[in-house]
Amino acid sequence: MKVKRMMETDDTGVQRQFMPITHVSAVLGLENITSGQSKVLSVNGKSGAVILTKADLGLENAITKLPYASEDTDGILTAEMFQKIVNGESGTYLLPIATAEKLGGIKVGELLEVTEEGILSATKQTDFNFTKELKQKLESLKILKAGANISITEDGTISTTNDNEITSCSQIKKVYSNSIDFGDYDYSGNPNLLSTITSDYFTTKDNVTIVNENRGVKLTFRNSGFGAETGNVVQIKPKTTYTLSAKVTVNEDFVGDLSKIRLTYRKFPGGNILLGTNLSAMLAGETKIISVTGSVVEMKQVERTYLRLDSNSQIVDGSINIEYIKLEEASIATPYQPNLFESPYYLTKDEGAGLTTEYKYVGIGLKDFQDPNKYIWNMTIEYINKQLQELNEKSLNFTFEKIGEV
Repeated sequence: MKVKRMMETDDTGVQRQFMPITHVSAVLGLENITSGQSKVLSVNGKSGAVILTKADLGLENAITKLPYASEDTDGILTAEMFQKIVNGESGTYLLPIATAEKLGGIKVGELLEVTEEGILSATKQTDFNFTKELKQKLESLKILKAGANISITEDGTISTTNDNEITSCSQIKKVYSNSIDFGDYDYSGNPNLLSTITSDYFTTKDNVTIVNENRGVKLTFRNSGFGAETGNVVQIKPKTTYTLSAKVTVNEDFVGDLSKIRLTYRKFPGGNILLGTNLSAMLAGETKIISVTGSVVEMKQVERTYLRLDSNSQIVDGSINIEYIKLEEASIATPYQPNLFESPYYLTKDEGAGLTTEYKYVGIGLKDFQDPNKYIWNMTIEYINKQLQELNEKSLNFTFEKIGEV
């Protein structure tokens, strides 16, 4: 007896075999064979303990495997697919990697830990658990220097090695500043009360231009009768002698009456000249130090004081360089030096309050020098401690948002 196979096509286009339900009475003689003491001696020519295969049933070419699992269909999950779910490209993940559109795994790293119970938590940072960036900043604070007669231990203790000149650290001269780049200036004279004057300080009009050049400004007149003036500068005290000085170069292209070119220190309102000098003693092509000394009786109702470079309303043409402008409390002009009491220097000998916020460096010397270049400069202990405190607070406040238990 030969049974004809019956096939049908499923939704995916694959043909599959199905067997119709057949009643035993439909097979002639089968009822008699299977009744009484009859036994099955063989199946498809095989006897004994028989394992039926697809071939025994004529199903060699039938598709009997489950489909592979996908995002939309259940199916077989291969070892390779399982590894992709468990592991990311650069680290172990609990779930497939999360994206902006859908939930996923959270990477386990130095700052995250997962317990055996599956609890996810952030690792708290401590003094010994800085990020790499904080560690690098901390290392930069440890660079200290010492001179021939001064030594600094690892814990910041300062001492002298010259017992003949000095016997205790309390006698070491100290000065504080926010900068150690003091330049190659002559600091033997009096302090400069003016900030470093640049073109940004000036306003101009009447065909006059001003630019920074060398260590000052270059003023160019184009048939002009005015010049330029600064914003507010330091105000002098009454009944005190001051000297205003500058290095001036009259360039070869200048044409006009040099006695009309003035450098003046004025007050507002009124524009009164408090200190002033001109270039009457100069010729085109010359460079000289000019200065003026004087004092004022009173400084009442003064809103601001300023510098002016002008031609006293006389028409002139050409350019003039003015450098090293200095205002000092003195009866004569002394060598130029920048203002050490304003930005970026903020130089002081005061060891009082405010060092932790205002001053970054301490200069150490055996003598009380006016020249800051004579000191050996290191970061102040107060500044280092302040930086360490900020780094510590930053690390302790480091948290992950929206982290709970998985």
